[in-house]
Amino acid sequence: MATSALNAIQMSEDENYRKLVSARATNWGKDIQAKSDLRIRQVLAARLEI
Repeated sequence: MATSALNAIQMSEDENYRKLVSARATNWGKDIQAKSDLRIRQVLAARLEI
């Protein structure tokens, strides 16, 4: 009984950790995308001004 309860707790912690890592990876990807989009806009704007 006790071991199955511990296993259930461990599994839910692993699942929470996976969700956290996944969310962070997604946010990190969005951040990279936003920065690259901004950089592209800056380069295009600079070229259009010339």
